[in-house]
Amino acid sequence: MGNRFGGLKQMLPVGPAGELLLDYSIFDARRAGFSKVVFVVRREFFRAFRDHIGARIEGLVETGYVFQELTAGAGNLPVSDQRRKPWGTGHALLTAREEIQVPFCVINADDYYGPAAYRQMVDFFSRSNPADNRYLMVGYPVKGTLSEHGSVSRGVCEYDDRHHLARIREIPDIRSIDGRVVMTGEAGGQKEIAPDHLVSMNIWGLKPGIFFYLSGLFEEFIARHHRDPSSEFYIPSAINRLLKDGKITVKILPARDRWFGLTYREDLPKVVARLRSLTDQGFYPDPLYPET
Repeated sequence: MGNRFGGLKQMLPVGPAGELLLDYSIFDARRAGFSKVVFVVRREFFRAFRDHIGARIEGLVETGYVFQELTAGAGNLPVSDQRRKPWGTGHALLTAREEIQVPFCVINADDYYGPAAYRQMVDFFSRSNPADNRYLMVGYPVKGTLSEHGSVSRGVCEYDDRHHLARIREIPDIRSIDGRVVMTGEAGGQKEIAPDHLVSMNIWGLKPGIFFYLSGLFEEFIARHHRDPSSEFYIPSAINRLLKDGKITVKILPARDRWFGLTYREDLPKVVARLRSLTDQGFYPDPLYPET
């Protein structure tokens, strides 16, 4: 929804030839070896989304679309009349279940993760059993995920010295103050965090078995919150529960590339300049796709 940004930033042109951030993610994923892309969209945005993105991508890679409907998975439970949005990222992922039968990567549409992240995913999948419950997350140093224009919300990871994930804490207020990275703690006070501490930017390497667990957790969630106008079922919250219950393991791989994205509209010039620089250095062709 782009509340901090003030608009639908997923479809904002940022590349030298008008490319979107999602175009670069798809380009990097295809180059790493991914062969299909599944878009989770809201039905009312579908026509604009397909005109801007889907129609171009469909000729390059196998493409699927699923709609994240407010009532999907709610059964016969009544949904609040005040509810104006679907149930969050975990619900979005669950709606894609029928389109996914193999190990897969989950990303946000408005983040740039860098080509190495997708190569890390492909390498992980090539060496693991597609039927087990060992998953992957690419983690980014928190200092590289901040905005100069205000606070950011990040999933701060707790992990051991071998980068096995124990928990993700969603911190809604992280910012740089006098060169230090400061977050608002769970008790409300400010706490400094190491600049190289890894945070989740919602890029996951998962396997089809996750849907069995997600389905059960969403049933629990919707039974409690179906009348709530604002509660959301997030991927990190589901991962936390499954880690606590010992159902899965998640290995964090430190990112090899720099993340960037659009949190505030004032971030736009820096994103545009960064993509122009990567293109000028030969990391990407110009235009990214011949038909762009």
